[in-house]
Amino acid sequence: MAEDDYMSDAFIQALEEQSKPKAKSANAKRRKPRATHLPQAKKRHVLEQEQRDKGLQTQLSASNKGFRMLKAMGYKGGSLGKTNEGIVEPIDVSVKTDKSGLGTAAIRLQQQQQDLSRARQAQADTQRQQEALVEQFAKRQQQLQQQKADERDLFKAQRACHQLDTAIGLDEPTRASFWPAVKETAQELPETDELPMETEPPPMLDVAMELATILKYLRSEHCYCFYCGTSLASDQELQTLCPGVSRFDHDN
Repeated sequence: MAEDDYMSDAFIQALEEQSKPKAKSANAKRRKPRATHLPQAKKRHVLEQEQRDKGLQTQLSASNKGFRMLKAMGYKGGSLGKTNEGIVEPIDVSVKTDKSGLGTAAIRLQQQQQDLSRARQAQADTQRQQEALVEQFAKRQQQLQQQKADERDLFKAQRACHQLDTAIGLDEPTRASFWPAVKETAQELPETDELPMETEPPPMLDVAMELATILKYLRSEHCYCFYCGTSLASDQELQTLCPGVSRFDHDN
């Protein structure tokens, strides 16, 4: 079959059909056109602020009405006043942009300063309380360490007192607390229906006071210094050779 002539009506009709715009689908019709990114217009208060700053930064020129009035009254430029000690630039303008009443800014600033002062005071009080707690804890730990040291020294002093007293023929201590406590062996109770009588526990001793009492007894009765660990011949020799009656005297 021969090809269609390009000048024939069928060929021209086919070209017209191809050039016609196709019908848009429903999705294409609903599709919104893309918005172009246009620069956003500045807000009114921003423009006013820019114009105000620009005007305040511009010096007065001869075309300014106020400048012409001053010049007519003899102003020649520079500072104001008879001795030229006045201001050079106009008074700065402080524009109120919020809707609060006059004077509220100063009140709000004062309130903020008071809140800041109270917060700082509370922080300082908290810090002082923490420092006081730390100091109390350290003091308590020091007291516990000193109490344990006194308990060890008391037991050693009781043993020394027991040895020295028995060496001179004493069968009983001068005071019950001068010798170490002896644990009594359990004895068999007789068979009876009666309950044994409860005995009161021994009173608690003040370790530091009891230690000082035993050390004084050892020095006066046996011329013995607990911290030196030696017995001397006389009290005068003890006073001469021994540095003191306490551990602090011997350590220093």
